[in-house]
Amino acid sequence: MMRNVCKIFVLTSMMISSTFVGCGKSDGRSVKLVPVQGTVKLDGKPVGGVSIFFNPLPNTRGTGAYAITRDDGSYQLTHASASQKPGVEEGNYGVTFSKVTQRDGSPIPPDKTRAGVATVEKMPKIYTKFDATRVVEGAIVKADTSTLNFELDSKKKLKTGGAGAPQ
Repeated sequence: MMRNVCKIFVLTSMMISSTFVGCGKSDGRSVKLVPVQGTVKLDGKPVGGVSIFFNPLPNTRGTGAYAITRDDGSYQLTHASASQKPGVEEGNYGVTFSKVTQRDGSPIPPDKTRAGVATVEKMPKIYTKFDATRVVEGAIVKADTSTLNFELDSKKKLKTGGAGAPQ
């Protein structure tokens, strides 16, 4: 039940963000999706319950993708479309990470919403906001991509001057 609540939240967030970014439409059925999996670590330790968003950068077609990490930090992307098939289109993405819990660190109960309980973001702020002009974590997805691992640092600071698409 908790996974369903998280999935609905993640999909809604992706749909909202895809309204503002991306240069094309995709329903996940008519385009080739690249399966992507990997792990997310924070300060060298796997972190579970993290919502990952692959936000399309300019000139990348599609709506992006999302995943929720398992307890061992592993994830598999799901296309942010009605089809919800595994994978994402080829292209450049800004990747964001979020883990919202109750203030005591416990998950939001399945019968509650974020608005119904006191919540806190557990991921460092630098990784939670998407800005296409300042990509903190990026990913380049190509046809031969299958694994993308993310090593996040809780002490990382945003460099002035910004960054564009990942190189």
